[in-house]
Amino acid sequence: MEEERDFVPDYEPEYDQLLSPPSRVPGSATSKRGKPCPICMAKFTHVKRHVIKDHLPWYTYPSTCCPTCRINFGQKHFLDVHVENQHNNNSPSQQFAHFWMDFMYYLFLQIIHILKLETFENLFKFINSNEQFSCCKGSVFQEDDLVLGEKFLKDKFPGVTVSKIPFPVVNASSLLHWKILSKLIDISNCTDLLFKVYKKYVVWILGSSIVHWAAQRAIDIGIENLEFERTKLSIFWHGIRGMKWESLLDTVSFCESKFPLPDFIIIHLGSNDIKLGCSRKLLSHMQKDLAEIRQKFPNCKLIFSELLTRLIWRGLNWEEGERERSTINKGMYDFIGNENNIRHAKIEPRKRYLFRRDGIHLSDLGNDFLLEDFKIKIQQSII
Repeated sequence: MEEERDFVPDYEPEYDQLLSPPSRVPGSATSKRGKPCPICMAKFTHVKRHVIKDHLPWYTYPSTCCPTCRINFGQKHFLDVHVENQHNNNSPSQQFAHFWMDFMYYLFLQIIHILKLETFENLFKFINSNEQFSCCKGSVFQEDDLVLGEKFLKDKFPGVTVSKIPFPVVNASSLLHWKILSKLIDISNCTDLLFKVYKKYVVWILGSSIVHWAAQRAIDIGIENLEFERTKLSIFWHGIRGMKWESLLDTVSFCESKFPLPDFIIIHLGSNDIKLGCSRKLLSHMQKDLAEIRQKFPNCKLIFSELLTRLIWRGLNWEEGERERSTINKGMYDFIGNENNIRHAKIEPRKRYLFRRDGIHLSDLGNDFLLEDFKIKIQQSII
């Protein structure tokens, strides 16, 4: 395969034809220098770049994709520029690399199922004997692709060695080659299905020390992802001890620069703001900020986790604190709706064993109940 030269356009326009050119794929080349795309057959100077950008799901090529924005640039230079401009040089690809191998393994399993081939070995035979893959003859892996192939084999097929020649197919590393992969997805007609079946949900859980200690408890008992498969869903915790509501929008902006874009945001915040007689004003502020977050992430589901009861409300007697808390919870319930609200019915003040000695933070068992409530709401939301 020809080495690509950086910063050269994907196509070479033709200017010397006397007749109007026939209809073609936008951006394709019509000169003799162009090479045909194995999927759409339009000619491109850089076929690989075109295929990665236009014919492969964004998550199949981690070297040039931005998992936060869920787009593929087809060339690392353009990804670097994007990360510098949009993510302050904090590359989200580093986090995504951890999940990429699971993505690809289950993608291949789905293709095997669709084509009714049952095993990887049968898939290899299918590719090698199918005339549609003849365009893959003479292809080679570039160095970056070899590195990805080695990581994939080491994780999913230990003991198997990657080959520099992807065709004919001898092991699963060949399936990662852009030509073979694009043809497989095209033949199996599974792009839309894969997007639905293998969509990876991203959940942010944000808040004060309640979230901080819940995340710590989840880590301690080995359920940081709340027992969801990491190939299907990833949870990003961000709890700040002592956090007040006024810090929420800045916290959301920080998370946007660090985490993949969310499908769900769970917010547990506001208890530290409660003062006698301030609940109405606080409620208005909370609703205004949630509306702003909704506008910022229109495709994200925003979930409010109700403020927990406490044994002690600092600066207030218990009845006053509970009254203010109830006012806020009811107002948020009316504003955000039942399906976007998490109630914590099992956490009651009479069950003193659910709280630490300070009467504010939860014990291990209390945190277990809280984590279960988060898990149930997420399950209900992704069905």
